[in-house]
Amino acid sequence: MNFYITSLYFAIPIFVFLILFESIMAKRKGIKINRSTDMISSLSSGMTNIIRDAIKFSIVIISYSWMVDRFPAAFLGIPTAIFAILSPLHLLLQFWYHTQVIDKLGFLEKILVTPSHHRVHHAINPEYIDKNYSQIFIVWDKIFGTFQSELKNIKPVYGVLKPFNTWNPVIINFNHLWHLVRDAWRTKSWFDKLRIWFMPTGWRPKDMEEKFPVTVINNVDYQEKYDEC
Repeated sequence: MNFYITSLYFAIPIFVFLILFESIMAKRKGIKINRSTDMISSLSSGMTNIIRDAIKFSIVIISYSWMVDRFPAAFLGIPTAIFAILSPLHLLLQFWYHTQVIDKLGFLEKILVTPSHHRVHHAINPEYIDKNYSQIFIVWDKIFGTFQSELKNIKPVYGVLKPFNTWNPVIINFNHLWHLVRDAWRTKSWFDKLRIWFMPTGWRPKDMEEKFPVTVINNVDYQEKYDEC
């Protein structure tokens, strides 16, 4: 756990430096990458996410250590220290490809998740939806059939199909979970109350779609960006 916390002391300043560097490079290239409100909201959301993960990570480490010492979990052959080391490395390796100023990287596109791959992941274009879930190695998407390369003639449009219309980082992080809880509580079908937790993303009970419709972006070319302060 100490390694995880210590790594954040180094990671956060590096992240800030790289964000500033990207802004300078984007300005030189004439690329508009971020609105100030978007950037503040994303950073706030990221910090909220880190706090949530730190709490979750602490629980996992404590519980796993307890099992290794008192339950035959040791047969897995994974020491607790592995989790403590890999978790912050996993965080660091997922940061670098969140950029628009790096184009495709040749041979690396076949192995690693690159900025080009991850731009597809964050896009809501029909061609890009539910693609490139991998976090380090893109080979997993190719194995499971969820890979999509960035197309030159289709510029990624970023966002979500069900807009939040808020800058609140807490709402942004937990909005999807809240929708699930609310639909599970409101639906009359006991079967739907159970299966909602196992259905594909976007699925809703029929009575919820009728009584409590949710705004969905159907045409990305006419997307209206939320811009209230």
